Amino acid sequence: MFDPMERIQPYIDRYWSNRDLFDMSFGTRGRGKKSAHKRKSGIELETLVSEAISELVDNQWRTLYESRLLRQGALYQLAHRTEDARLVRAVAAVLNPESSIPAQEQAFIRAMMRLSIEQGPFLALAEAFEAARLNNIPIDLFPKD
Repeated sequence: MFDPMERIQPYIDRYWSNRDLFDMSFGTRGRGKKSAHKRKSGIELETLVSEAISELVDNQWRTLYESRLLRQGALYQLAHRTEDARLVRAVAAVLNPESSIPAQEQAFIRAMMRLSIEQGPFLALAEAFEAARLNNIPIDLFPKD
């Protein structure tokens, strides 16, 4: 997920504000309409991803994530996961601010932005549930009043 989450929140809000969460059209008649709607949503998502990358990904962010990925690669190497270590190091090399590949064209950045925008609310819910576990909250279902 993109970090810090507060910076990507406006893109998450824009994405989810355009979704029809109650459109449950199933069956053969709705397929054409649903697929056209899905294509339109996909285009909107890619537009938001491009905007977010342009606005949020700078050299400082690229350097931070490069170092994070290099540390992850070192951990993979220690765990004898050499293929994973190579892959992570390759992504880190492309993330380097001096790389000739622009941020807009990097698959890792686009995938991370796409997942962050699409799944951001679900992550927030999961974190909220984790913070407020039911077994930590004293609930008295049958008070003796």
